[in-house]
Amino acid sequence: WMEIRLWPGKDHNDSTPGTWDGYQVVGDGFRTLPIGSTLDHSRGVFYWQPGPGFLGEYRLKFRDTLGKREKIINVRIIPLFAFGG
Repeated sequence: WMEIRLWPGKDHNDSTPGTWDGYQVVGDGFRTLPIGSTLDHSRGVFYWQPGPGFLGEYRLKFRDTLGKREKIINVRIIPLFAFGG
């Protein structure tokens, strides 16, 4: 399970101007955010609980609708046994 706050705030209810959009970057194009994820557009909080089979690297791009802020987040999901667990 992961939770990423795209813009720092005092708490989850601390809104920022505008709203957020998010995409998955694949090659030179964009796709919808991964299955199992949600984006709270108004608060700028991304949640994801990857299901079975989600191994590898994911590049996610978020931007506010006012065009003033942009975040690119790289997520790498590796099997648990890679840590010896």
